[in-house]
Amino acid sequence: KKVSTEQELYDAAKRSIKLRNFPQATIALEELESRFPFGKYAEQAQLDLIYARYSSLDLEGSKLAAERFIRLHPQSPSVDYAYYIRGIANYHLDIGVSSQYFPMVDISSRDPGHMRLAFKDFSELLMRFPDSTYASDAQQRMIQIRNRLGEYELHAARYYIKREAYLAAANRATNVV
Repeated sequence: KKVSTEQELYDAAKRSIKLRNFPQATIALEELESRFPFGKYAEQAQLDLIYARYSSLDLEGSKLAAERFIRLHPQSPSVDYAYYIRGIANYHLDIGVSSQYFPMVDISSRDPGHMRLAFKDFSELLMRFPDSTYASDAQQRMIQIRNRLGEYELHAARYYIKREAYLAAANRATNVV
């Protein structure tokens, strides 16, 4: 088998991304990263890997790639993108991809653990990069998340009312207010 150069691997990955073949792009980017960790395309390859994994609906993989990028390149001018995608991945891990296509799925009863993480990611993005191109979308998503967390608390309060645990219900309702 012919051994590819750094340039060839990067070009192959970019070609795959352009053709929307994200699994193939991921393979090329991972090979590029493992063979040339300090090469001239290393940082861009890591950003492209975040994008390729997210685009192929590998939410956990894109989140991990974003976390790795943030850890390795905290001063990068593109680190805001990594924070944003980490938040988006957590957001979609909570609501699930199916909820985008089947809105009748009731998510108010499910624990919003990933939503809380997404809220934290977006607020960190806004705190560190208030002028980021992703700031306004992050702000809108934070409003949606806050509403979702309120719905979850109301769902829990209704549950406690049915069980006649009025103090617990009142405590849950106070969180909403």
